[in-house]
Amino acid sequence: MPETIPWIAIAVSVIANMIIGMIWFGPLFGKKWMELVGLTEEDVKNGSMAPMIVSFVGACLTAFIYSVLSYKMGADSLRGFIETSFWIWLGFMAISSFTNASFAGRTKSLWAIESFYWLISWLVMAIIFSFVVL
Repeated sequence: MPETIPWIAIAVSVIANMIIGMIWFGPLFGKKWMELVGLTEEDVKNGSMAPMIVSFVGACLTAFIYSVLSYKMGADSLRGFIETSFWIWLGFMAISSFTNASFAGRTKSLWAIESFYWLISWLVMAIIFSFVVL
């Protein structure tokens, strides 16, 4: 556990994650993602706020855990934070989500949209942490 928790980096990372999600699943890949998961714009507009709450809580936990893991992995430069982000994404997110997608019969396109969103989020978190922590 780091001696001091970088709360500012965590807060900024949560905000960045939510903004990236709005752009990624909005203008960039929103229509394709909705098509692949079988949702319509009407479904999204009339949907519950629960997924947004889950997303926010998940972003908070992700940023906090990232602060601990980056400390434990010895990230002490922008490169170190980026490497930490990449290995966390590859080892824990990309592989497990691809395995799940394979068993569920989900398309590679859907996997790519969802998985690369997380890669971008983790890399942005690396940049934020490197500026705040270093």
